Amino acid sequence: MTVYQKKKKYVKTERIDFDKVFELIGQLEAQLARIFYGLTDEEPKIKWLNKNTLLIAIPEPDGYFHPIIIHVSERKWYCSEEKAKEHVRGAWRAFQKFVKKYKLKYKTYTVVCIANYTRNVKGAGIYKLGLRKWKGGVFIFRPDKPWLTVLVRSLYNMFKSRLNNLVQKLDDARVEAFGVVKEIKDWLKDVVRLFQFKFSDLLRLR
Repeated sequence: MTVYQKKKKYVKTERIDFDKVFELIGQLEAQLARIFYGLTDEEPKIKWLNKNTLLIAIPEPDGYFHPIIIHVSERKWYCSEEKAKEHVRGAWRAFQKFVKKYKLKYKTYTVVCIANYTRNVKGAGIYKLGLRKWKGGVFIFRPDKPWLTVLVRSLYNMFKSRLNNLVQKLDDARVEAFGVVKEIKDWLKDVVRLFQFKFSDLLRLR
């Protein structure tokens, strides 16, 4: 642990093992690739947009993708909310360059920033940057917290919620799913089932 002085006030910072963070990101990347490979005609698009920002774009049956953008800052000192906003802006800009180059279509998104943030920095305060809350989530994580568990559960709940809402709409309309709607319904069922299998420990299903 190190101590530095700023404006006559001592602030403690903890040494963070970012190698472990990147190791967990690699595990997440591998598991998501296994889940989504072969579920549609498209394959997951996985690419490091720069040395600190990873894109995992999940293909859906209707031709759209759900991008998961993960940015890691290895900055030693604590990061304020303004620094968190810079991280989100930088990750989003890198993603938009990819979208423009490869014509990626998306409706929803998940943005994840991992850094040694101060404890008052929350993802909920980031939407003023222009990102729409109803279209996706912005997650701000400290690397020494169980961020992987929170992220996996959030993704699982998102897909499960989409499935439940779709089933409810079909039941309310008293119609059977067909065409693209049926493809999306079946796809969501497969995704939820595979999440339960691949991430059972994190989801506490065992």
